[in-house]
Amino acid sequence: MFVGGSACTSAGLSEPDIDCQRGYYCEYGVDTATPQLGSGNKGSGDICPAGSYCPRGSSSPTPAPPGTYTDTTGM
Repeated sequence: MFVGGSACTSAGLSEPDIDCQRGYYCEYGVDTATPQLGSGNKGSGDICPAGSYCPRGSSSPTPAPPGTYTDTTGM
């Protein structure tokens, strides 16, 4: 069973074995804790976009609160 915010790093696992790393988000089916679009990783996830932050175990980016915007990816 897949849990958003986590990844299965080996084939055949019955559940994820690692949380998505800080600065990244893991929506579903990812095979690494640091997914990036276009890198050949499986599933859906990516580096956290500018204007958002992604704590460890994020299933989607969280918009930065007012007054804390950053134009850097991977926060």
